[in-house]
Amino acid sequence: MKYRTVSFAAVLLAIGVLCGCESRIVNQQFESTSLTVRINTAGASPKLLAQVDQFQVTVVELISNRVIAEQLLTLNGQFIEGQIDSLPSGIDLEFTARAMRLTDGIIIYEGVTVIMLSAGAVTVVPISMSPVVPVMKSTPRYDNISVVDSSSHFIDVKIFNVNQLFGTSFRVFYDPNFLLFDSVALSATINPNDVIFFAATGFDATSGQPFVAISVTNTTAGVEIVDLNGDVNLARVFYSLEFPASTPNSSILRLEPTGLTDITGNQIDPAILFVDETIVEITP
Repeated sequence: MKYRTVSFAAVLLAIGVLCGCESRIVNQQFESTSLTVRINTAGASPKLLAQVDQFQVTVVELISNRVIAEQLLTLNGQFIEGQIDSLPSGIDLEFTARAMRLTDGIIIYEGVTVIMLSAGAVTVVPISMSPVVPVMKSTPRYDNISVVDSSSHFIDVKIFNVNQLFGTSFRVFYDPNFLLFDSVALSATINPNDVIFFAATGFDATSGQPFVAISVTNTTAGVEIVDLNGDVNLARVFYSLEFPASTPNSSILRLEPTGLTDITGNQIDPAILFVDETIVEITP
């Protein structure tokens, strides 16, 4: 079983590198300058970000394909910050930002961009960082519901970065003190003739919460349900606010992966999946 290690399109982090005023001659062609690095983590998944122990930026000089700088960054509020000294201007530089878990060396977020710095100018180096680990994710990450809102809301449950996936099952837990389960539907991006789709409600005595159990499995042996990137939009789960509404609060629609099968029929440990869940904010 191989897992894809390229990022998906959603921008979860951004890195802004500001070119300072200091400069000196490094050779006959290029000037050197110092950069201040700031990574804004406001858009990142709180659950995935909690797994990160270290942020690092690596700079490669493409003309020689050599690493010319590696800098560890430190957390300051919602920003990850650091300083990179003596970077050449006037040539293409590849900036790679990584967010890592040191206990096992896993890179959780990664982003790469190529840019040419200008000496004495302010330069913004945008890097879109996305998860490169297998992820089960519900979107939106945050949903705001007014206490007087009686309409139905929904989340989409997706998997990213899992190649050769033949089928999967999972549960969506909800707190009945705040939310009601309405219905569930197969994602519109999947042809219903290509899969076996199953959904049922249940109750977990340990957590004291109800759930909806969902499974999606291909009908053709040896054929994966994910695209070439290892991604798939699985299902849409509809829910609404429990009435009479309580005071403003927040509630998590908790995801629990329960099964993964690859195209050869082998079972995969669902624990490989990092989970990114939806938080429902109940507002006045």
